[in-house]
Amino acid sequence: MTSQIIEQLQACKVSTLNQIALLCGTPILSTTKSHRIQNIVSGYNFYQNHIPKRSDRTTLAIDVGIKNFSYCKSIGSTFPLKIKKWDKIDLNERYGSNYTPLIEPNSLLDQKRYLNYIGDSLINDVLKPWDDLVVMETQRTRSNKNTSTLPNVLLNYNLENIIINKTYPGWVLPMTSAKMIGFWFSRFIDPKSTSLMKKDNKILRRELVYSWIDRLYVLPGFDSNKINDKGELLTHLGINTKEKTDDLIDSLLYNLTINSHMINLKDFHDWIKNEKGDLTEFVNMKNQAHIELIQFALDKYKLKLRDI
Repeated sequence: MTSQIIEQLQACKVSTLNQIALLCGTPILSTTKSHRIQNIVSGYNFYQNHIPKRSDRTTLAIDVGIKNFSYCKSIGSTFPLKIKKWDKIDLNERYGSNYTPLIEPNSLLDQKRYLNYIGDSLINDVLKPWDDLVVMETQRTRSNKNTSTLPNVLLNYNLENIIINKTYPGWVLPMTSAKMIGFWFSRFIDPKSTSLMKKDNKILRRELVYSWIDRLYVLPGFDSNKINDKGELLTHLGINTKEKTDDLIDSLLYNLTINSHMINLKDFHDWIKNEKGDLTEFVNMKNQAHIELIQFALDKYKLKLRDI
């Protein structure tokens, strides 16, 4: 099968290879055609060897934060996914009061030990048993020269690695927020028409998620007609209605993104196996379906599509 895939990929233009990589979430580690093909094949092999193909496959998606830790658990290997748990937690509030310092809370020893304590408590309380797929927002390691945000950046970075360490010998798929929003939206949009979206990016993400209920995911027991009502949604999820939804929304988007990658990899496999022909047609079919999902935003914000 691998030789068949390589043969098909070698017949593609570099632009088509780039689109296949984006659709399937495979790494783009080099600009040369041979390396792009190698990267796609490596991503495909990972899917074949490590991703369960069951219809009841489970996914855990995490948006990391100490005060705004959000996660979304789903079941399913095709859309719409069934949301099992979608929650947001203040880790200090939920687990911190049970920590007993060895010296003083602000001592260096206890600061480091405390983070491991709340991380361990979180994992044992809500993250385990580990799902078939685990995807997590990977943390930036810079603070854009803003010294006031650096401590929080480092805390989130360390918490991310605590979670990754606990999954070993399993694995966690890392994903940046830029890759996530790029997959759903940015890659289709003419850069000249995105100035409005820079300040409304969080609003856009929320609007996308709300528009996809019953299409890409279902929320059992919730009236989907009320999805735009923040209070109704948070009440259903058991979250204080005063809380913001930004991190919550992102955790669901990470879940939808990784499952889209897996669905596209399966369809890529079937396309090759069934000898359906030119992979350009596969790319066009997938992108067209994707554009239909964001059409309302294109119309609302008067955005233009880029040539892809």
